[in-house]
Amino acid sequence: MLLLRLLHGVQTINKADSSKFPFVLNRIVQFLQTPSEAGRPFTSEEEERLISTLEGIENADDLQSVLETSTFILSQASFLPNLF
Repeated sequence: MLLLRLLHGVQTINKADSSKFPFVLNRIVQFLQTPSEAGRPFTSEEEERLISTLEGIENADDLQSVLETSTFILSQASFLPNLF
């Protein structure tokens, strides 16, 4: 099940507007460094705006998949040893 959710998330990320996606990633990184009291990187209002702003994100389920997948990948990457 996790693999299917990650696959859907990655496919949706690949469809998203790449010019605006760095903002999403930046916010997720900030959230991982200092989690908000709400327990998520964006408020409900911000999520609604993201759905209408990011091309390729068609609904709340797509956005949730993108946010969960991005958060998972970035959090896993933060635990990798320094490879360089």
